[in-house]
Amino acid sequence: MDSKSFQKKDEILFFIYIDDILVISKTKQVYARFQDLLKTKFKIKELGKPKHILGVRVEFVKNGISLSQCQCIEEIVRAFSLHKGIEFYTSMESNSTPRKFLESEDETFDPHIYFQLIGSLMHLAAWTRPDISYSVSILSQFFPSPARRHWTLARRVVKYLKTTQDSVLFPTNSPIVKAVGNSEMLTFIDSEFSTSEETRKSRS
Repeated sequence: MDSKSFQKKDEILFFIYIDDILVISKTKQVYARFQDLLKTKFKIKELGKPKHILGVRVEFVKNGISLSQCQCIEEIVRAFSLHKGIEFYTSMESNSTPRKFLESEDETFDPHIYFQLIGSLMHLAAWTRPDISYSVSILSQFFPSPARRHWTLARRVVKYLKTTQDSVLFPTNSPIVKAVGNSEMLTFIDSEFSTSEETRKSRS
């Protein structure tokens, strides 16, 4: 493609998935020039602003966008028959430090089903639900031989997601973030000291 009509400041990001292209640019003018350039080489169809990207729902709000995966959460709830039960507003109990499987004490659980659920939760944590990252990182440590109590903890994460499935992720330039007077991403860390019953390691 001929890129002479573009300058260094005309940044364009485009993501290709099979026959779909998602184009991101700073200005409409740059986007229009890029679209015209594509039309000289390919037959394309303009679909407008994206509503869903690989299972992620995209909603355009003033000065920004919001991202969510409500449908993905619903599919996980149905797949593992977790649509009934009490609501949870935290993904894991405070001061919870699950132990590895102990043959003398624990009931075994099907590792394949456990792997499937944890893999689904990893996908959500990486895309739009960073609030479950800690819980998923803990539960993923029991892949070789999960116990039924680990499965119970994983079910709690799903029920937490179901309770909070309307939560959305806002990029840092959204009006929601700017409303608190800071456009930077804020994080909070709670450290602990030697709480692991097995290794006596600390975790943050």
